[in-house]
Amino acid sequence: MKLLIQQKVQAGFAVAFALLLAVGAVGWWSTQRSAEAFRAVEHSNHVDNARRR
Repeated sequence: MKLLIQQKVQAGFAVAFALLLAVGAVGWWSTQRSAEAFRAVEHSNHVDNARRR
């Protein structure tokens, strides 16, 4: 079955949009993990400083 040029363009945009969403989701997930790790380190430092006083 031959695809029309319009269908090929639409499919290309759909694939590009799906990839854009996937990259955005992975970026958001990575940022959340980094923020959580930062908070854990900050808490550890706070507890350690309180223990040393």
